[in-house]
Amino acid sequence: ELIDLSDGCNPTDITDDGIAHINCTAESAGGENSSMVTIKRDATPPTISSSTIGPANAAGWHNTDLIVNFTCGDYGPSGKDSSAVGDGCGPNPAINSETAGKDIVGIATDMAGNTATDTVTVKLDKTPPTLTGILSTPPNLAGWHNTDVSLSWSCSDALSGAASCPQPQQRTITTEGADQEITGVAEDRAGNTTETTGIINLDKTPPTIVGNASPSANAAGWNNTDVTVSFTCSDALSGIDTCTQPTALSNQGAGQSKIGTAIDKAGNNASNTVSDINIDKTPPVVTIIIPGGEAEFLLNQVVPAEWEAIDELSGLDSSTGTVSTGQTIDTSNAGEKSFEVNAIDLAGNETAVSRTYTVLTPAEAIVDLQDDIDALETNAFIKRYLSGRLLTALFFLNRDRFQWMACWQLDWFISIVNRQTPRYIDTQNAASLIAQAEAITASLNCR
Repeated sequence: ELIDLSDGCNPTDITDDGIAHINCTAESAGGENSSMVTIKRDATPPTISSSTIGPANAAGWHNTDLIVNFTCGDYGPSGKDSSAVGDGCGPNPAINSETAGKDIVGIATDMAGNTATDTVTVKLDKTPPTLTGILSTPPNLAGWHNTDVSLSWSCSDALSGAASCPQPQQRTITTEGADQEITGVAEDRAGNTTETTGIINLDKTPPTIVGNASPSANAAGWNNTDVTVSFTCSDALSGIDTCTQPTALSNQGAGQSKIGTAIDKAGNNASNTVSDINIDKTPPVVTIIIPGGEAEFLLNQVVPAEWEAIDELSGLDSSTGTVSTGQTIDTSNAGEKSFEVNAIDLAGNETAVSRTYTVLTPAEAIVDLQDDIDALETNAFIKRYLSGRLLTALFFLNRDRFQWMACWQLDWFISIVNRQTPRYIDTQNAASLIAQAEAITASLNCR
């Protein structure tokens, strides 16, 4: 018997996504029977897109930790497969390790097994770049320069690379000053920055130094004591490091000098010379030749003074005697007398020398001559004969009207000495005896 089938019983192509219910009914004389088939179709993959929490900069770099976030949609009729990776959309990882380029892949999965992927390349650099200032010459141990100095900047970054360095990259510092700040900033491609400040101390000016000698020289330019040379040093910027200490000059001499040096903390130096230091500590030398010490002269005897004063270093300023050399000393009256010479040199040293001499009367001189006869080593007869002449002269000397007889006795005395020389009186003693006798006669104006 003929069976009657519905359209659902014929082959059917399912081309649209969705849920299709296919019903098949068959009829015959014996009756009718139906069967329904449900078909679920999802042939369209889902969509997926990515973003980061903490966006990259224009160069594609991050400089802080970030999270990669995937957004999925259009899962179709089957819906999201929550049992798949990332709950069907993900994963959404946190990135906290530095990297020059790490691919993060996200997957969207629906219940029909369709998938979609998105890849994000992450670049993370959290480390600032290095920035180094390099000086053309290093400072000294005190931290100072004394010539112009150039500062060059060196930048580097091991990961993202340096994006900018301080400009100008080299700078020359010519201005003097302390604690001059030179600041540079470097930036890498991830946006990390480093700031470095260099301190420059520059002093190109030498210090000042002034010398002084103490005590000051006298008006003639001389000192007669040790001279201390001191130096005063100053520096307005870096300050004084060393200054020559006071020095005592004790050696005698003309035209002495002392050099002082000042050095500041930057190494600049200056010197000063204290010159024309003349030191003479030795007094002049005074020599009195006539009258000699303990000399004896006769009354009214003409005796020219003879003395000298010398100073071999500074030279004499003045020299004065009781009388000048060549002038007659005082024999105008009998007795003990003093002869003095004072000399002052240009340094102010002074010497005073005094000599004592005695002015004798003719009678006193005859008594002294008699003492020499007594001491004479010769024939006793000659000694008595000479003594007789002296005693006779002394006798007449005390009688004013017979002074000429004293002169005659003295001349006789001289004649006898001459005749007995050199047989009985040696030449040296004879000369002394005759000189004394002649001096007495001169005092008496016998001729």
